[in-house]
Amino acid sequence: MQHCLWILAHEKKVRRNKWQTYSMFLHEILSASGSLLFRDLYISLELYAQIPFFWERRGSIVRPWENVISHNTFRDTGLLKPENAEEALHYFTALYRFTTDIIQEHLKILVSENPQVKAAGKNVYSWNADLGRDHYYMQIVRDIIDKIGMGLYKDREFLPPEGILAEQYQVSVSTVRKALSDLNRLGFCRTYNVKGTQVTLFNDEATFVCMKDRTYKKDTLLYLSGLQFMALAVPPAARLTFDRMTDEILDSLAQRFREPNAIPLDLIMDCIIEQMPLYPFRIILKEVRKTLHWGYYFSFYAEGNQMSNIINQMGLQAFEYLCRRDRAAFTEQLSACYCHILTFVRNFMTGCGLPEASDIAAPDMSFIRLYI
Repeated sequence: MQHCLWILAHEKKVRRNKWQTYSMFLHEILSASGSLLFRDLYISLELYAQIPFFWERRGSIVRPWENVISHNTFRDTGLLKPENAEEALHYFTALYRFTTDIIQEHLKILVSENPQVKAAGKNVYSWNADLGRDHYYMQIVRDIIDKIGMGLYKDREFLPPEGILAEQYQVSVSTVRKALSDLNRLGFCRTYNVKGTQVTLFNDEATFVCMKDRTYKKDTLLYLSGLQFMALAVPPAARLTFDRMTDEILDSLAQRFREPNAIPLDLIMDCIIEQMPLYPFRIILKEVRKTLHWGYYFSFYAEGNQMSNIINQMGLQAFEYLCRRDRAAFTEQLSACYCHILTFVRNFMTGCGLPEASDIAAPDMSFIRLYI
């Protein structure tokens, strides 16, 4: 926090405009969160929304809370103290509401002054949560680990031959061999010259080996960051889509729950994403979900993905609340699902040689309720 205060003081000395100061401060706060997603995601949204352009041209567009934002800065009012977290949340919420008004007013002016300019025909927002993790062989490694955890490849069972795997993943045999070599090194498989590659179910020993590997450590931290993000993103996402969940959608969900290897939470999030009216939010949810390999969680259970598993039971309970049209209970239960997985996996990984995992906090449910 002292470092963040230094950033504010420095920005004041160089006389940057107010938005630049806020932006720099928020970048520092997001970096200090321990999450591998927050800062990168925020920057992508800031660029997409072109906030600095509108803020610098706000001119005479003023709202009642402008005085509060201009003269009562968080640096002067003690909002940076941990005990004032809720007040800080309200302050930044007011700041963004004010900025939203600025943008809406300025867009009206631009439209009236430039009637010949047509609206964009398509959404242009993009963001890649997997940036820097796109090597084909690593995608294969993650997918096979995922299938081992889900029980699709069982303990002591042999994986398909290299040629068949190459055909399945549409890559060369050499790429498959590189993936299998990584799986051997991480302790998920063991390759024999004649017999092929045999699964060794995820265990403590394999975890300790993985935590010595820089790539897998980053994968794990990204996975935990994704769980944390989903716990925070579910309340606004559910609020925006709740009334769009028709009886037909509920009937379809109930049928899909009966399919082999069904994961109720995952299927419910499918529907939320499909019904999401905000295009950037939909893209963000899709990208974060790409980091959440279910096998990472189910690999902790010898039976793999069974409907009796606690997270599947929590998902079914969320669906029951949805069917009752209990918005608050539905939203809170979905968020609790992600908090449960985050806490469960984080605590295990912290004890297996990844102390950085403890920095990724599970959101407080009382904080979550502010959005419900």
